Amino acid sequence: MAALRVHGTDFPAAMLAVFRAGGDTDSVGAMVGACIGAQLGFEKLPQNWPLQHREALLWLSDRLANPRPKQTHCGTLLDVRGDIAIRDVDVVINAWNRNVLPRWLLVPQGVSRALTKAGAGCSLRELSKRGPLPLGASVETGAGGLLATWIVHADAIDLTWRATDRSGRSATRSALQLAHWLGAETVALPMLGAGSGGLSEEMVYEVVRGVSEEFLGRFARIELVRLHR
Repeated sequence: MAALRVHGTDFPAAMLAVFRAGGDTDSVGAMVGACIGAQLGFEKLPQNWPLQHREALLWLSDRLANPRPKQTHCGTLLDVRGDIAIRDVDVVINAWNRNVLPRWLLVPQGVSRALTKAGAGCSLRELSKRGPLPLGASVETGAGGLLATWIVHADAIDLTWRATDRSGRSATRSALQLAHWLGAETVALPMLGAGSGGLSEEMVYEVVRGVSEEFLGRFARIELVRLHR
């Protein structure tokens, strides 16, 4: 690849030169873009360039620049009944499906409806632009008007709006892994796969609790949140 020098903030010209050079342009472009970003800084990115996971990247960059002492938690697992949207935690986990329908056709149910009522509607709109989630996967957004910093949306429900023991377990695990990656100390976790997913709350509780116990060393507190009966 020809030598490339970047002056000022001419990002588009620099990246265009990379793409015109041919070869494995996606990989080379990613590496060159990372070097340019490190050289000139986040603030110099063109405003019209979409940046996925923007808030998460800024959060993690700050943690890398200002590392905290490594902590080993003896986490607490709490059973909570009530509205998950009002929990004072770093991360609230939201039950979501594959997001293949247009946003205007989606009517939030269960946890999503509670979060929307509490002021997280902008987060669900942000989520709708991310594209379909694989079954069992998770993705983060900001938390809007909630007390939480993040909402982690976990897909435990398939395209027929049904959940299984396996999908609920996978979604719970991926959601807690992402919450840990985001630096969360406290998490509120609903019964992923119950309600719209068709599984009984008792069955889901055993699954969610079992997975949560595996993660207690990574968090100060995990709240297992069930609705009032």
